[in-house]
Amino acid sequence: MRRKLSKMLLLPTRRPESEPGLRRRSTAAALPELHQLPPRPSATGDDGATASGCIVVDECSELCDRCAALDFPRILDWEAGQPRAWIPLSHVLQPLTTNCPFCLFFRAMLGPDAAAAGLGGKFTPYLRMRLAFERLAGLGEKHEIARCVLAEVVTRNRALPRGFIVKTDDVGERRRRLRGRIVPRLLDLSLLKGWMDHCREAHAATCCRPSEGAMVSGLRLIDCAERTVVCADGLVLDDGDDCGYVTLSYVWGDGTDDDDDDDDDDISDGSRLPDAIPAVFADAMTLTTSLGMRYLWIDRFCLAPLTADERRRQNRLMDDILSAASLTIIAASGTSRHQGLSGVSVPRDAQLSLKTDTGLYTTTLLRPDLDTAASPWGNRAWTLQEGLLARRRLVLGRGQAYFQCRALHCVESVALPLDLDPAVDLGRVFPDLLDPGRLCTHIGAFMERSLARVGDRLDAFGGLLRTWSRDGRRPVQHLLGLPLFHPEAFVNASAGVVSQTDRLAVALGWMPDRTALVGGSFPSWTWLSWTMDPGQGRGFNLGLVVGGVVQDGVCAPPGMEMSVGFVTGAVLSWEIDGDAVVRKSDAVSFLRLYTFCTHLCLRASSSSQDWTLEAPALPPHGQDQGGAATALVCRHDGWDPTRRLIRLGAVSFDHLGLRMGTDDAGLACGLLRGVGGEGEHLRLHMSEVDLY
Repeated sequence: MRRKLSKMLLLPTRRPESEPGLRRRSTAAALPELHQLPPRPSATGDDGATASGCIVVDECSELCDRCAALDFPRILDWEAGQPRAWIPLSHVLQPLTTNCPFCLFFRAMLGPDAAAAGLGGKFTPYLRMRLAFERLAGLGEKHEIARCVLAEVVTRNRALPRGFIVKTDDVGERRRRLRGRIVPRLLDLSLLKGWMDHCREAHAATCCRPSEGAMVSGLRLIDCAERTVVCADGLVLDDGDDCGYVTLSYVWGDGTDDDDDDDDDDISDGSRLPDAIPAVFADAMTLTTSLGMRYLWIDRFCLAPLTADERRRQNRLMDDILSAASLTIIAASGTSRHQGLSGVSVPRDAQLSLKTDTGLYTTTLLRPDLDTAASPWGNRAWTLQEGLLARRRLVLGRGQAYFQCRALHCVESVALPLDLDPAVDLGRVFPDLLDPGRLCTHIGAFMERSLARVGDRLDAFGGLLRTWSRDGRRPVQHLLGLPLFHPEAFVNASAGVVSQTDRLAVALGWMPDRTALVGGSFPSWTWLSWTMDPGQGRGFNLGLVVGGVVQDGVCAPPGMEMSVGFVTGAVLSWEIDGDAVVRKSDAVSFLRLYTFCTHLCLRASSSSQDWTLEAPALPPHGQDQGGAATALVCRHDGWDPTRRLIRLGAVSFDHLGLRMGTDDAGLACGLLRGVGGEGEHLRLHMSEVDLY
């Protein structure tokens, strides 16, 4: 049994006429730090914490002999310059013989599974005192927060399910330093208002409303005071420097619940909301008014009054809707719209804390970036752009609130002067959207997220694509999600000219870091048609692009031509009519490529599931040879040679140069030298193929 693969050669790093020489080595971007999340511990029950989360040590407390000898109140009150304490904690995992409050506290810090994981091996969990920012680059010894301290309970997997231990403010203390903060079961509105007021006053240059102009025309908002849907055109919205409305980002549901209880079919301009609405919507309205604002945007109610065409238009302007809002409330704790906001109608998990005669010590809770990533909200495709495009976010997790604008981020459990260097990382959730090195990271993150309707993938990512296309430095356009890098991003372009063909050829060379699955709503040559299971790595990369810069000398192969085919039957030249292609509203069906091709045959074994590649072995990318190429590997749909070609993947390999000529029939051909060693060459022929 034989199956044929057509492989189209796309991207030599040098034109054939250029002399081989030293070329820039690609360096993979550092992978983001990965964490294995432990099961979330309970604040009550087996871990020994009280219902309020606070364990009190007083003269009536019954201490075990080990804890009494250690003098934990003195250890926890450690200051910089004193000898550092490293205290083994294996004794707290032994069966309790007393109600020792320190054993209960540290047992809760270690979590319910610590007894099984921490004993019987060589590793013993321990408590250590440390400087809070000892690993922060650029923070000198004389910085005002350089001597802030905290306590860390170190486990075998170094997970911190309850965070660090930090002392709260002493009575009358006025020093500017990191301190713990008590997290009440319901939100402290004065704290949230303080964060927002500081942003408005101190970050006028970075966090003000975008300068593109007024709000989206025809935008509908909920008047929380009147419980009606109104058109924002002509409204006087007085909220300082911005347009005065809040947006809500939430999880609709798991796809199995009944939608009939949500009566929004009759929503129109001026109509009142139904008396009974899902809890997350009701809580968002309550929180909006409690923060001193009146208008709220929720997709369910604010898109319902619109015609189908207007709804599509506003969906494509999601970047403007989100970035113009004063605040985006993110419901990161619920699994559906029927669960209220954490801290509003749903009390938060109790914060574990310890009160001794030397002070009150609170826990910083699970880092907000880890907590958010593990939430249902962090797994939905639509919510990725909702979080990244917002200029101010209030994330409501199960344990605490988190605020991030474009200049700083704050966590509810940690008190830190707001005017300090924003480089202090307390678990930053949202990276810089316009950082060119993160474009591939955002695409990879989106490919891992779930979406109920696969056909919505472009809309769910469209706000990010539109934002990149309007970057004033090096705007990145796109064709069905494939990033078309600005000509200035190409290093040492041949003759100083970067063609439309060069830009699309680079984009077609995208590769997943691991196995991806293809869908059917978009052409196979765009990543929009592929999904991946969550895993380690970035998920998506353009091997010829590093940090938003296209590597030295990368270009399309000589003679390559591209056309775009539409479902209407129209076919337009990409090089000549590229702008018209991007503007055309008809759905794209295929790419027509005229380029160097070769055929690879896979032969199936008659006795096993193995396949044999009948072609020269391609050496791994990175060997010290004269050039490199990226090739698309395609197959016939269903492995039927009579059916259309679809993308299978892409490969990168080195070679010793491309030699061009004509065959016996006078047709253009080529010889890619040294693809499998100095004596092994790959024969190529120019051919036209349609890739679906």
